[in-house]
Amino acid sequence: KAKKSMTLGVAKVKSGVSSDAKKRENEDPQFIEQTEKLRSLKSETIKIIKALNTLGSNIESLANTLEFTGNSFGEVIQPDCSPYYQFSSKSQEGLQEYNKYMHNFSSYYLKNVVMKPLNDLDQELDNLNIIREKRKKNKVLLQQEEKHLKSAQEKNKEVDYHVEKTRLRREKYER
Repeated sequence: KAKKSMTLGVAKVKSGVSSDAKKRENEDPQFIEQTEKLRSLKSETIKIIKALNTLGSNIESLANTLEFTGNSFGEVIQPDCSPYYQFSSKSQEGLQEYNKYMHNFSSYYLKNVVMKPLNDLDQELDNLNIIREKRKKNKVLLQQEEKHLKSAQEKNKEVDYHVEKTRLRREKYER
């Protein structure tokens, strides 16, 4: 593993893969376009997830405020204020029921139904990013192995070994 890391580092320095201009020059345009789309999609997904989390928090806060307000009116209005007391009691019951529904919406439905596809998408984008990073590393290793093969062919030394190693690297890269 240490040898592979060292090889990657040396190969990056030699091929100039660390500079953005060189990266774009070495990559195919379709890969660059897909990478930009993934980054954009990830950014938009995170924005939507944050907005929905904020919505859930605001709904919880609003429902709690409404229930608190209803309870405050219930404490102020005495039982001897006949029509107002009954209205206040019914309002408190309704607000408690409303609070329960809003709590269920924000704590369960919003998180487990509405946001689940977005969270799954976010996880899939992370997985694709890992694959993209592996592809970049495998490309550097493939390019280095192709140079070793060319050198071996020029020297006519260990050609079969490098042909096989290049084939294996190409398979890893093209997966």
